[in-house]
Formats: sequence, C-alpha cells, structure tokens
Amino acid sequence: MSSVIPEGSYPIRDFARLTGVNPATLRAWERRYGIIKPLRTPKGHRYYNKEHIYKVNRILHWLEQGYPIRHVELLLSEDQLTPQTQSSVAADDWQQEQQKLLQALRTLNPDRLQELWTNAFANYPFAVYYQYCLHPLINELQGQSSHPMLLKTLEYLLHQRLSCLMSQQQQHASAPVLLMATNHIDGEMEVLIRACSIGAAGLKVEYLGPRLTPEEVSIAADALNADAVWIHFMPQDKVSESNWHRYLSETEQPHWLSGHAPMHEDDNPGIRIMTKPLNQQIHCYILGCGGRLDEQ
Repeated sequence: MSSVIPEGSYPIRDFARLTGVNPATLRAWERRYGIIKPLRTPKGHRYYNKEHIYKVNRILHWLEQGYPIRHVELLLSEDQLTPQTQSSVAADDWQQEQQKLLQALRTLNPDRLQELWTNAFANYPFAVYYQYCLHPLINELQGQSSHPMLLKTLEYLLHQRLSCLMSQQQQHASAPVLLMATNHIDGEMEVLIRACSIGAAGLKVEYLGPRLTPEEVSIAADALNADAVWIHFMPQDKVSESNWHRYLSETEQPHWLSGHAPMHEDDNPGIRIMTKPLNQQIHCYILGCGGRLDEQ
C-alpha cells in the first residue's frame, strides 16, 4: 500500500463487506453522483476509511426511507425539505421507475428491462430497489387478472437476471457459507433478492432451489459445510409447520428465519427470527455474521 493511504483503510472489496454495499454501486456513487470519494493510490486503487463508513451509513439511511439516489446529495447536505416535498419526491421517482418497467413489459421488450435493471442495480442496493420498485409493481400486477402475461414475463426475466447475478457473484465469494432455502416456490424471489444482496458483499451463498424439506435442508447444510442456514417461509399447513418446528428444535447450526416462520418456543440461541424490513435483515447478516473484518 502506498504511504498516501492511511493505515486502517480498506480496499473496495473489504469495504463492501463492512457496509453491505457492492463494489459496482460504490463506483456508481462515485462516478455518477460524487457522493462517495475514496482515497486513491498512485495506481488508482480505491481505499476507504471510517469516515467513508459513516457516510455510506447515512446514504443507506436515506435510501432505505425510499428517497431516490439523485436526491441523496441534497439530503446529505442537510438542506431542509418539508415532509410533503420529501414524500412527493420519493413517490414520484419510484412511480416513474415502475412505469418504465411496465412500458417495457407491455411492448415485450426484454432488452429494455435488462437495461433498466442494470442501471438500477448499479445505483441501489438490491433490497432497496426490490422494496420500493419491484415488490409494489409485482403486487399491482397480481391484482390485474386481465393481464397475467405481464406478471409471468416480469417474474421469469427477473428470476433469470437474479440467478445469473448470483452465479457470477459466487465465483469470487468467500466464507462464511450461508445456505438459503424456502419452503415454497412463491418464496423464491425473496430468497434470490437476499442471496444477491449478501453475495454482492462478497459472501458465499448456496441455494439449491425452492421447496426443500427439513431433512433435505439438513443434508444440504452438512454437505456444503454451511456455517449458517437462512430459511424464508411462506404460509404452510399444520403438518409441515410441525415438521419444521421439530427440525428447528433439533438443529445445532445457526439459523435465520424470515417470512412466515413457524412458532418456535424452544430456548435455542442459534435460532434468529427476522422481523425487521428486508434491507435491515440483510445488513444484520452481513455486518453480524460475515461483514466484520475487525472491530471498527
């Protein structure tokens, strides 16, 4: 490391682990908006320090409130906006993004969809974009029974894109190993969003498809030497819930549960039920289980 870089600074991949923001997004925030300016070695390598960590946390705070990235610089400068103006700005921007996606769907233009997603995934953490753009749009399309093809097209292409991203991420990912699972195919999109968000921070995620049984999850976790298991639950019948409850009572591995997790009254410190918003769940895992390179 060059002497111009202070001791205790982090290269971009380590910084991604510390903050949960993937390197591509950090570069976009630097080039497009100038809201993060890393230190540079004479060869141009990026390094980040504790002040950058503080600033990224502030950026994430505003993004997680639903504010568009183009307004974050104004919010960081602490210029005063009325609550009505803030709410209007956020809602208008996300509605515009949803309309762009709808237009691409209605004209059956997958290239345009991919272009929109490339831009969005560079500017926003996956969970933020999903929460404020994709999830509301999916809910809207689910209520439009007269146009089921729009929803099918969106879900198919999004599933394809997220699966490809996850595959690319895992080529360079490192421990700890997290096995992700869901008890129903309807929970797969939520799993892929979590997997891509965690993988973007450089952490290892394994996913073997939906509808794994408790026995299959146990076998997979052992075979993959998983350090932890994250199960996203969809509503299920009483028999299935009883089977999962028995599995969770007997497991010794750390487990993260989200969605409609089965009632779990046993005093098992390894079971963690996630009830916070999606983006906070992801930060909790990255920072608590895989993201701390050292004590900040």
